[in-house]
Amino acid sequence: MDNNSYQTPASSSPNQPNDSFAAAFASSLEYTPEKQPSSKKKLFIFIGLCILLVGGGTWAILAADYLSRPACLTANDYFSLTGEKADSNLSSADAFDIYVVDYQPDGVQYLDKTKATTQSYIKKLGAFFNEHKDKSLSITVATTYQQRSDYNLEKNRAKALKADLLKAGIPEQSIIAIEPNYVATESQNDPTMSLTSIVTRGSSNCR
Repeated sequence: MDNNSYQTPASSSPNQPNDSFAAAFASSLEYTPEKQPSSKKKLFIFIGLCILLVGGGTWAILAADYLSRPACLTANDYFSLTGEKADSNLSSADAFDIYVVDYQPDGVQYLDKTKATTQSYIKKLGAFFNEHKDKSLSITVATTYQQRSDYNLEKNRAKALKADLLKAGIPEQSIIAIEPNYVATESQNDPTMSLTSIVTRGSSNCR
Protein backbone atom coordinates (compact mmCIF):
# COMPACT_ATOMS: atom_id res chain seq x y z
CA MET A 1 0.00 0.00 0.00
CA ASP A 2 1.23 3.44 -0.82
CA ASN A 3 2.42 5.22 2.27
CA ASN A 4 1.08 8.44 0.88
CA SER A 5 -2.45 7.07 0.47
CA TYR A 6 -5.08 8.50 2.84
CA GLN A 7 -7.47 6.17 4.71
CA THR A 8 -10.73 7.67 5.84
CA PRO A 9 -11.58 6.65 9.45
CA ALA A 10 -14.70 4.55 9.89
CA SER A 11 -17.75 6.48 11.07
CA SER A 12 -21.17 5.41 12.11
CA SER A 13 -24.13 5.95 9.87
CA PRO A 14 -26.28 8.97 10.80
CA ASN A 15 -29.30 6.63 11.04
CA GLN A 16 -27.63 4.13 13.40
CA PRO A 17 -27.65 5.06 17.13
CA ASN A 18 -24.62 5.06 19.28
CA ASP A 19 -24.04 1.70 21.04
CA SER A 20 -24.08 3.18 24.62
CA PHE A 21 -27.31 5.08 23.96
CA ALA A 22 -28.95 1.99 22.56
CA ALA A 23 -27.98 -0.04 25.60
CA ALA A 24 -29.41 2.58 27.97
CA PHE A 25 -32.62 2.85 25.98
CA ALA A 26 -33.03 -0.91 25.91
CA SER A 27 -32.54 -1.20 29.66
CA SER A 28 -35.23 1.44 30.26
CA LEU A 29 -37.69 -0.72 28.39
CA GLU A 30 -37.04 -3.79 30.51
CA TYR A 31 -40.11 -4.79 32.66
CA THR A 32 -39.46 -5.10 36.36
CA PRO A 33 -42.42 -6.83 38.05
CA GLU A 34 -43.73 -5.19 41.24
CA LYS A 35 -43.10 -7.03 44.45
CA GLN A 36 -46.32 -8.76 45.46
CA PRO A 37 -47.36 -8.98 49.14
CA SER A 38 -46.80 -12.33 50.73
CA SER A 39 -49.67 -14.75 51.33
CA LYS A 40 -49.43 -14.11 55.08
CA LYS A 41 -49.72 -10.37 54.57
CA LYS A 42 -52.71 -10.87 52.27
CA LEU A 43 -54.38 -12.95 54.98
CA PHE A 44 -53.86 -10.20 57.59
CA ILE A 45 -55.29 -7.60 55.20
CA PHE A 46 -58.33 -9.80 54.50
CA ILE A 47 -58.96 -10.42 58.21
CA GLY A 48 -58.60 -6.70 58.94
CA LEU A 49 -61.16 -5.80 56.28
CA CYS A 50 -63.59 -8.42 57.63
CA ILE A 51 -63.27 -7.06 61.16
CA LEU A 52 -63.81 -3.52 59.89
CA LEU A 53 -66.90 -4.48 57.90
CA VAL A 54 -68.43 -6.62 60.66
CA GLY A 55 -67.64 -4.07 63.36
CA GLY A 56 -69.00 -1.21 61.31
CA GLY A 57 -72.16 -3.17 60.55
CA THR A 58 -72.68 -4.00 64.23
CA TRP A 59 -72.30 -0.38 65.29
CA ALA A 60 -74.70 0.69 62.54
CA ILE A 61 -77.31 -1.81 63.76
CA LEU A 62 -76.88 -0.71 67.39
CA ALA A 63 -77.16 2.95 66.43
CA ALA A 64 -80.31 2.30 64.37
CA ASP A 65 -81.86 0.33 67.25
CA TYR A 66 -81.08 3.11 69.75
CA LEU A 67 -82.50 5.84 67.53
CA SER A 68 -85.69 3.84 66.93
CA ARG A 69 -86.48 3.72 70.66
CA PRO A 70 -89.00 6.15 72.17
CA ALA A 71 -87.65 9.03 74.23
CA CYS A 72 -87.53 8.60 78.02
CA LEU A 73 -89.75 10.63 80.32
CA THR A 74 -87.86 13.27 82.26
CA ALA A 75 -88.12 15.30 85.46
CA ASN A 76 -89.41 18.20 83.36
CA ASP A 77 -92.18 15.96 82.04
CA TYR A 78 -93.11 15.02 85.60
CA PHE A 79 -93.37 18.68 86.58
CA SER A 80 -95.46 19.37 83.47
CA LEU A 81 -97.94 16.66 84.45
CA THR A 82 -98.11 17.06 88.23
CA GLY A 83 -96.83 20.57 88.92
CA GLU A 84 -94.40 19.05 91.43
CA LYS A 85 -90.66 18.55 91.42
CA ALA A 86 -89.57 14.97 90.78
CA ASP A 87 -87.40 13.19 93.32
CA SER A 88 -84.16 11.39 92.52
CA ASN A 89 -85.93 8.02 92.25
CA LEU A 90 -88.06 9.04 89.29
CA SER A 91 -88.58 6.11 86.92
CA SER A 92 -89.83 6.38 83.36
CA ALA A 93 -91.12 2.82 83.25
CA ASP A 94 -91.97 1.57 86.76
CA ALA A 95 -94.48 4.17 87.89
CA PHE A 96 -93.79 7.58 86.47
CA ASP A 97 -96.83 8.92 88.29
CA ILE A 98 -99.57 7.43 90.46
CA TYR A 99 -102.84 9.24 91.07
CA VAL A 100 -105.29 7.78 93.58
CA VAL A 101 -108.95 8.37 92.72
CA ASP A 102 -111.44 8.91 95.56
CA TYR A 103 -115.01 7.63 95.18
CA GLN A 104 -118.31 7.97 96.92
CA PRO A 105 -118.86 5.03 99.29
CA ASP A 106 -120.30 2.05 97.47
CA GLY A 107 -120.50 4.00 94.17
CA VAL A 108 -118.63 4.77 90.95
CA GLN A 109 -118.99 8.56 91.28
CA TYR A 110 -115.97 10.62 92.28
CA LEU A 111 -115.94 11.90 95.83
CA ASP A 112 -117.47 15.38 95.91
CA LYS A 113 -114.59 17.16 97.61
CA THR A 114 -112.00 15.78 95.15
CA LYS A 115 -114.19 15.50 92.04
CA ALA A 116 -112.94 18.71 90.43
CA THR A 117 -109.31 17.81 91.15
CA THR A 118 -109.74 14.32 89.68
CA GLN A 119 -111.46 15.60 86.54
CA SER A 120 -108.75 18.23 86.10
CA TYR A 121 -106.02 15.61 86.42
CA ILE A 122 -107.64 13.32 83.85
CA LYS A 123 -107.99 16.22 81.42
CA LYS A 124 -104.34 17.20 81.94
CA LEU A 125 -103.27 13.57 81.51
CA GLY A 126 -105.05 13.42 78.15
CA ALA A 127 -103.27 16.56 76.95
CA PHE A 128 -99.95 15.29 78.32
CA PHE A 129 -100.41 12.00 76.53
CA ASN A 130 -100.99 13.66 73.16
CA GLU A 131 -98.07 16.05 73.62
CA HIS A 132 -95.70 13.14 74.31
CA LYS A 133 -96.58 10.66 71.60
CA ASP A 134 -92.87 10.09 70.97
CA LYS A 135 -92.44 8.67 74.48
CA SER A 136 -94.60 5.55 74.22
CA LEU A 137 -96.79 6.17 77.28
CA SER A 138 -99.18 3.70 78.83
CA ILE A 139 -101.86 4.06 81.48
CA THR A 140 -102.73 1.33 83.96
CA VAL A 141 -105.98 1.45 85.92
CA ALA A 142 -105.23 -0.52 89.07
CA THR A 143 -107.74 -1.43 91.77
CA THR A 144 -107.50 -3.24 95.08
CA TYR A 145 -110.17 -4.37 97.51
CA GLN A 146 -110.27 -5.77 101.00
CA GLN A 147 -113.67 -7.40 101.25
CA ARG A 148 -114.65 -10.08 98.75
CA SER A 149 -117.99 -8.40 98.22
CA ASP A 150 -116.23 -5.29 96.83
CA TYR A 151 -114.79 -7.07 93.79
CA ASN A 152 -117.57 -6.05 91.42
CA LEU A 153 -117.60 -2.51 92.81
CA GLU A 154 -113.90 -2.04 92.10
CA LYS A 155 -114.27 -3.59 88.66
CA ASN A 156 -117.07 -1.14 87.82
CA ARG A 157 -114.99 1.78 89.11
CA ALA A 158 -112.11 0.75 86.86
CA LYS A 159 -114.49 0.48 83.90
CA ALA A 160 -115.94 3.96 84.53
CA LEU A 161 -112.48 5.45 85.01
CA LYS A 162 -111.25 3.95 81.74
CA ALA A 163 -114.24 5.53 79.96
CA ASP A 164 -113.25 8.96 81.33
CA LEU A 165 -109.64 8.44 80.18
CA LEU A 166 -110.87 7.62 76.68
CA LYS A 167 -112.96 10.80 76.67
CA ALA A 168 -109.81 12.73 77.58
CA GLY A 169 -108.22 11.60 74.31
CA ILE A 170 -106.05 8.71 75.48
CA PRO A 171 -106.05 5.86 72.92
CA GLU A 172 -107.73 2.67 74.11
CA GLN A 173 -104.70 0.54 73.17
CA SER A 174 -102.65 2.57 75.66
CA ILE A 175 -104.96 1.91 78.61
CA ILE A 176 -104.62 -1.27 80.63
CA ALA A 177 -107.38 -2.03 83.13
CA ILE A 178 -106.17 -4.90 85.30
CA GLU A 179 -108.37 -7.18 87.37
CA PRO A 180 -109.04 -5.94 90.93
CA ASN A 181 -106.45 -7.27 93.33
CA TYR A 182 -107.58 -8.72 96.66
CA VAL A 183 -105.53 -7.53 99.64
CA ALA A 184 -105.94 -9.43 102.89
CA THR A 185 -105.27 -7.46 106.08
CA GLU A 186 -105.73 -7.97 109.81
CA SER A 187 -108.25 -5.16 109.94
CA GLN A 188 -111.49 -5.99 108.19
CA ASN A 189 -112.41 -2.34 107.74
CA ASP A 190 -109.31 -0.60 106.41
CA PRO A 191 -110.37 1.91 103.74
CA THR A 192 -106.80 2.34 102.51
CA MET A 193 -106.91 -1.20 101.11
CA SER A 194 -109.67 -0.38 98.62
CA LEU A 195 -108.00 1.84 96.06
CA THR A 196 -108.39 2.82 92.44
CA SER A 197 -105.29 4.34 90.90
CA ILE A 198 -104.13 5.76 87.60
CA VAL A 199 -100.56 4.65 86.97
CA THR A 200 -98.68 6.40 84.17
CA ARG A 201 -95.66 4.66 82.67
CA GLY A 202 -93.16 5.31 79.92
CA SER A 203 -91.26 2.76 77.87
CA SER A 204 -88.64 0.65 79.68
CA ASN A 205 -86.64 0.48 76.45
CA CYS A 206 -86.22 4.20 75.91
CA ARG A 207 -83.33 6.46 74.98
